Amino acid sequence: MPKISIKHSIWFGCIVFVMCYPIVAYAADKIAPNIVLPAPFLIDWSGVWLFSVGGGIGSAFVKMEQIDKRFYYPALAKFLIGVFSGVAISLLLDTLVNTRIGFLTFFALLASLFSAPAIAGGMVWISKQERVDKALDAYYKQKTGVDVSLDKEDEK
Repeated sequence: MPKISIKHSIWFGCIVFVMCYPIVAYAADKIAPNIVLPAPFLIDWSGVWLFSVGGGIGSAFVKMEQIDKRFYYPALAKFLIGVFSGVAISLLLDTLVNTRIGFLTFFALLASLFSAPAIAGGMVWISKQERVDKALDAYYKQKTGVDVSLDKEDEK
């Protein structure tokens, strides 16, 4: 297996950037005046992004033992989940209710702060197949009355 060094990777990235720049500049000159970016990428949404980053930082300090032992970098994972879930929930609220941007900035802080541990917990919950099978079997039994769960003798 060939050894890849950081120095060679940086040089390769720079060469690719220099080669692609004329194409991107041409496309930006011809296409960009006709394109208007959608809601989360507008300048008005910078407060939502800023408060989502603040909520993501706050959610990184929420410690839950069951969640933290499943992630390699739990603080970084909860931070990223918090930022993007805060912006996504704010975008959903803006789309459904058409709220003012001032309300969305404060809502983004709360959404990112509280949704990151919930989403991380959901990811941990679905990562164990036995739990998911047990929940689906219970749901199926409740709806149909048929028990489809595996017994010990069925697994042999």
